[in-house]
Amino acid sequence: MSVLLPQLFARETIHLLQDFEAPVEKVFAFFSDHERWSEMFPAAFKRIQFGEDPKDANSKGSVRRIIAFPLVIEETITDYRYPRLIEYKVTYGFGLKNHCGTMEFIDLGNGKCRLDYKVVFEPAVPMSGFVLKNILQKLISSGVGFAARKFKENPNF
Repeated sequence: MSVLLPQLFARETIHLLQDFEAPVEKVFAFFSDHERWSEMFPAAFKRIQFGEDPKDANSKGSVRRIIAFPLVIEETITDYRYPRLIEYKVTYGFGLKNHCGTMEFIDLGNGKCRLDYKVVFEPAVPMSGFVLKNILQKLISSGVGFAARKFKENPNF
């Protein structure tokens, strides 16, 4: 039984690479703005706590609330390095443990950039990790792909 238990709650990883036809600063600004996430995902996003930097409300320490009925999740920005890195952790919500997302923004030159997006988590419910991973992977891929198409149409999206 003790060998099986860790497998029931195995850590899952999602990894996505997406290129954007827009400058890294513009793409970073879009992804760092908590409330713009509702343009990519079928949920309501709202910043409920301002970050540590008084010049940037979405900086380290800021918290966004996500409402996707019936779920309510809160994510806290744990690392923020303009325009290169955003890291967040789920600090409130059901279904996931030790959920951490890392978005690295890579300048490709010529007004283009790449998002290297990783999410790791452990399921709170035994054997649900595979299902949650597939749902999250589809949502994230679809949302980030939508943003890439919008930036291709308008680099100032």
